[in-house]
Amino acid sequence: MDGGVGSCALLNVDWDKLRTICSVHDSYEISLLIALGYPDESPVEEPFDGSVKYWKDEQGVLHVPKKKLEMVLHWNAF
Repeated sequence: MDGGVGSCALLNVDWDKLRTICSVHDSYEISLLIALGYPDESPVEEPFDGSVKYWKDEQGVLHVPKKKLEMVLHWNAF
């Protein structure tokens, strides 16, 4: 990481509570929450091996599995 703003997609959220707190009208669907901020860690990206579980090594460095773009990008097909 370069000390810039970090992001994290959150899916395990109490959507009803979020809707109330943020006064989101019922006609809108909330499908994703993205947290933005300045991280206090410098995680290391690891190749995806079937698990998205994060872990810390003996030195306390956070390791984050990431899928390659080709695994998640679909152009006009699925």
